[in-house]
Amino acid sequence: MAKLIKTINQCLQYICAINDGRLIVGTPLGIGKPNPLLNALWQRAKQNQEIQLEIFTALSLEVPKGKSLLEKRFLKPFTDRF
Repeated sequence: MAKLIKTINQCLQYICAINDGRLIVGTPLGIGKPNPLLNALWQRAKQNQEIQLEIFTALSLEVPKGKSLLEKRFLKPFTDRF
């Protein structure tokens, strides 16, 4: 069932309550990011050394495809994993 969360603080507390202290966050490119929430996560991780935070930004929603043979060969190991 979906959970309605109205504030960034409530969201932050919920995220921290349901994980083991390791946060891996990915945000897509060009769609708009919840920057206030990302900032709050970063601040919480800075204050609490038990939280491990990794943020990956500007992720593509599609698997990248190379145009030239060189680009395709360069991207192949990455695209094979995803």
